[in-house]
Amino acid sequence: MNGNYLLDTNIILGLLYRQAEVIRLVPVFRSAKLSCSVITKLELLSWHSLKRTDEMAVRGILETLQILPLSQTIEELTILFRRTTRLKLPDSIIAASAISVHATLVSCDKVLANASYPGLHTLNPLTECVDI
Repeated sequence: MNGNYLLDTNIILGLLYRQAEVIRLVPVFRSAKLSCSVITKLELLSWHSLKRTDEMAVRGILETLQILPLSQTIEELTILFRRTTRLKLPDSIIAASAISVHATLVSCDKVLANASYPGLHTLNPLTECVDI
């Protein structure tokens, strides 16, 4: 693993709710460069039943990450990625964001974690062993 990780929405939720498979990645994350897509930020903070305490915790996690805005590069990669893989648009943007910063996409989403595209590297903590 390259030490540069882009976290999908479900990984941040896993950290928030202390999901064992995600929590075991914390030692790896401590010495890594971590980011997420602006799409992940929007998904997390627009959750309809988000409690105030959870919002504060999510904002705390997000403050430790580089939030990647939509850029022209990410837009173009998203178009190519979506045409090739037929993933949903939000997942395509998240994957394109990971590719754009040469990060490993960490996701528990089986479809996204198994997507194949040049430059996309994925890690699914539910199915893969992680060296700590």
